[in-house]
Parts: sequence; C-alpha cells; structure tokens
Amino acid sequence: MASTLDLIETQEHRLMRSWCRGERSRMKALLARDFQMLVGARESLILDRPSFLEAATERFRCMGYRMDGIHTRQHGRTAFFVARFELEAELDGEDWSGLFLIVDLWRKSRLTRGWSLVERTLSRPEAREQVPQAIRSMQLWR
Repeated sequence: MASTLDLIETQEHRLMRSWCRGERSRMKALLARDFQMLVGARESLILDRPSFLEAATERFRCMGYRMDGIHTRQHGRTAFFVARFELEAELDGEDWSGLFLIVDLWRKSRLTRGWSLVERTLSRPEAREQVPQAIRSMQLWR
C-alpha cells in the first residue's frame, strides 16, 4: 500500500499534467471548493478556485514542468508538499517560464477519504546566492 506522502506526490503530478493539458474538469476534481492560490510577486495576489480554473485554460498556461527538491509532511488530515518547479509557462501570452517554489496544502476528506488541494503558494525563489548560506548558518541543529 502506498504511503500518504507518495499519494500526495501522485496527486501533484495529476494536477500539473491536467494544467499542462488544459483539462479543467480534472483540475476541478483535485481542487477543494475553498481552494485559493497565492502568486508571490512584487505584489502578491490571490486567485480563488473559479478564477484559477478559468485562467489555467486561457491566460495562465503551463506547458511543461519538472519538479525536484521535494519535501512532504503530513499533519493529521492535512499534508504539506513543497518543491522547486521549473515551469514552462505563459502569463497573458508572455513567457513566464523559470524556477518557482510551490508550497501546497492538501486536505483529506472525511466523506470520500480522498485528498484535495486547499492552498497553493507559487513564488520565485531568492536569486542571491548568499541567502541560503546565511539561513543555513542560523540552523541550530547543524
């Protein structure tokens, strides 16, 4: 039997492949009714479920992805999924490809026992090389 963490990673791939194919109904099935996505930029903004589903098939397209640096952690009926994503994407017809950090919060339904995505944060990682080293030096367990 697959572990919860493996199931969450599988759900991530299902969602991303559905986004790449523009399969609105498949994306909708994976997103919780109260889903929202925070797009971190100079001014961070939120897309709710209907807005994201509409945008994902027209104005905010993903044509390809690759993920690595995956970290998944379960907390009861919720699980966090964090990974670096290299996205091939367009925003309003302009190239928006690059490296992103995605943090997703998944929730297990009490009725269906299935997992749905509640919250997604999409942001570009810090580009300055000295930041990871500075943060690493703050880790007390090292």
